[in-house]
Amino acid sequence: MLSNLRALRKDRLLLSILLMSLILRFWGLSYGFPFHYPPDESVLVKESLVLPFRGFNPGHFDWPHLQYYLTFVVFSPIYLVQKFMGTAPQNLDGPLLAYFFAARAISVVTGTITILLTYLFAKRLFSREVGLLAALFLSLNSAHLAQSQLATLDITLTMWLMVFFLSLIPNLTKPALKTYAMSGFLLGLATSTKYNAGFAFIIILFIHAFNFASWKKPQTKSEVALFVKGLGGFFHNIKWVLVSAIMALVGFCIGTPFALIDFKTFVSSETPKGALWQFVHVGSNSYQGGIMEHYWGLLKTLIAEPLSWPLFILAILGGMRLFKSKSPAKYLVLPFSILYFLYVGQFQLTPIHYYLPLFPLLSILAALGLLIIIKSLNTFFKISSSKLKFASYLITLIIMAPLLITTIINRYVILQKDTRTQAYEWIGQNIPKDQGIVMGNDYEPDLTGSGYKLYSIYDFLLNEDLSRPIYPKFNDRNIHYGVLGDFDLAKRYDDSSWDPGKPNYPDYLLSEAKVVKRFDPKFRPGPTVMIFEIAYDYEVKRLHKNQDQANDK
Repeated sequence: MLSNLRALRKDRLLLSILLMSLILRFWGLSYGFPFHYPPDESVLVKESLVLPFRGFNPGHFDWPHLQYYLTFVVFSPIYLVQKFMGTAPQNLDGPLLAYFFAARAISVVTGTITILLTYLFAKRLFSREVGLLAALFLSLNSAHLAQSQLATLDITLTMWLMVFFLSLIPNLTKPALKTYAMSGFLLGLATSTKYNAGFAFIIILFIHAFNFASWKKPQTKSEVALFVKGLGGFFHNIKWVLVSAIMALVGFCIGTPFALIDFKTFVSSETPKGALWQFVHVGSNSYQGGIMEHYWGLLKTLIAEPLSWPLFILAILGGMRLFKSKSPAKYLVLPFSILYFLYVGQFQLTPIHYYLPLFPLLSILAALGLLIIIKSLNTFFKISSSKLKFASYLITLIIMAPLLITTIINRYVILQKDTRTQAYEWIGQNIPKDQGIVMGNDYEPDLTGSGYKLYSIYDFLLNEDLSRPIYPKFNDRNIHYGVLGDFDLAKRYDDSSWDPGKPNYPDYLLSEAKVVKRFDPKFRPGPTVMIFEIAYDYEVKRLHKNQDQANDK
């Protein structure tokens, strides 16, 4: 172990990649402050802070608990120092920026560790060159980089999964009960970070089949019995798989002990507090446009674009070559990459962070693909070693150009003021404090405590009939402004062919009210935010339009 650490210290290329990764992830880490825009961040930070006051039981299992405990450990010295200085927050509405920054720093560190683990995994399975390239690709991956700056679960989940994958490598050559047990335990810790990790248990089954089952296709009738017997080899030492499953449960319960202590809540499917409720209500996709179209859309937007199209094509090339090879590594890399993508893709909602565990493996496949191209140059053109080295660097630079450009742009963007912060400041300067403001419930600026009377447009007008005049209801409460924010708001507003279909109230604001200010995320973070003036003359026009349509009928 010590010799491995010494070797890592001497690897200047690897250390340079890790240092660059750390700098890129700390760059702009305070973006959005003093506001806390990603809702999952607030949940993790505030729940972790109050753990001691709840007997260390968060009381709900929509997320497992290991990340809460890890975050609490990091928070503890910060709180003690603030307590000593008399600046500790008295409640969750107090100043919490130090804790948000620390929680984000956890993701920075675990994200950088994931890059190191990707290198180690690729080096042990393939070569040092593959490991270095994979680490470099992952360090610049736009999705991994962005999520490494958020106080959420997915980066730490990806780290635990890479530890799990590393623990599986000995099982490819010298399978043993203790390595099966250790792999199961590590998978339990990963699952105690986020439930999705439990899907990776399927890789243990693949490796067990590789170790003990014979897949030689029978050529004659006499070989059929041998073929069946070979398949039956899967059940040889099946107790090892069972031990691995038991150790996975042990690892999960160590990270989420109240799953046992508060078992009734954990298994509840009748309340959002229960884990089973989450599984039941995660929803499945209806595939309205067709299954192939659905997955191709996900592949383009959530895999190829963050990875970059050149690396995506290289990953396909590397995956095809690995599949055709006799390397046992394919039983580790390929099944999880394909099956996890299909598994997550069938959810009703599939945001990009759900796919983070795929990017280390895809980076490795892309590295394999790049080396295939470089070696082909030497095979076909028989060039000298110096020219081959120059060509290798040039090809790598060209292939990485889109990734480098995206990284530079994103590092600039993250230093800019968020659109919601811009909207917050404009509202404070231009809308009198005695005004009421009707808000959406999604991606608007946080006006809580700013002195305005705030109303939810969903709650305030729920089930109202749009054909009736609703302006008096706004006017009675002195509501003359509306604020909407969403990442597709610009498209909905700017598209002249847009048809809201069934009337809904955010769309009513879009179609009827006057836009007095608009903030678009052009080279800055955040959604499109629009501020509307709900004026009487617009309401009169709408009523006349409705009346004309009724007369035509």
